[in-house]
Amino acid sequence: MATEAAEAGDSLRESVGLSLVLPRGNPVTRIHNGIFYETHRVTPNNMWALRFRALPFEKQLGYDSFRTHDEIRHHIQPRPGRLVEVEFARIRYKGEMVDIGVVTQEIADISVDGQKKRGLSIGVKVVDPKFENRDIGTQLLIDALLEHDGIDFVTGRSRNGRVYRYLEKSFLIEKTFPLDGEFTPEIVEALRQILDITNFKQIADLRIGLCVGIYPLADSALFIAPKNNPAAERIVNRLTELGVEPGGLNGLRYYAVVDKEAVMTARDKYAGNEILESTPRLSSLGTLRDKIVSLFPCRH
Repeated sequence: MATEAAEAGDSLRESVGLSLVLPRGNPVTRIHNGIFYETHRVTPNNMWALRFRALPFEKQLGYDSFRTHDEIRHHIQPRPGRLVEVEFARIRYKGEMVDIGVVTQEIADISVDGQKKRGLSIGVKVVDPKFENRDIGTQLLIDALLEHDGIDFVTGRSRNGRVYRYLEKSFLIEKTFPLDGEFTPEIVEALRQILDITNFKQIADLRIGLCVGIYPLADSALFIAPKNNPAAERIVNRLTELGVEPGGLNGLRYYAVVDKEAVMTARDKYAGNEILESTPRLSSLGTLRDKIVSLFPCRH
């Protein structure tokens, strides 16, 4: 099993041209806090099956059927020189495994002003509303940052304050722009390189990453206002200042700087517990976020 996983990792490094994956199989399954997390590397052989499996989550966003299919096709396909993954969060319900969350992501190396940077670009991220209090979005991010070496920044797009709270609650992010300040020329150039032309052109204001009119109208009640939570309230207020209303048409393209020292500390501290196993074998890791929180108590 170990030899096969190592060979799979070597093959992937050659195919994408990046030394960014740990030896592993495809898919990889872990358990965090009673929830199964299943990560698939997208290949020509599994692309269609993964698209079909992810489709119900896109319908939750309120897109019409044509745009839904376009979003899925766009994010779940192999790309030359990039590592493309889909991760599902799952629970056992009435004897069957049921998907309750999904994220699509790409990892790529770029060069900005002569400096190499490795970026994690989030495409689709959806969690069943009934499970949003289980920190699934945070766990999906932690998995990506701990499993892949040398990620410098994370980028994605959202109108939902919960997404920005996920970034904070991972305790592995230093700053998130534009919430913590306007984009610098270096950030704009990094986004220009890691995003495709369509997604980059959606940014109407390159100072703050504002994307205008990109979402369908949604019931603002779906975006639950935080109560007695100063950190979440601060995020919602900041989004409003930047032109993003709950359930509105606008969203933000964000650029989150990874705290690489925190990532290394978390990885080294729990290296013995973070061995990733290929399915059907499972590695029960407990609540990884709780472990990371214990490393950085000053960030609560």
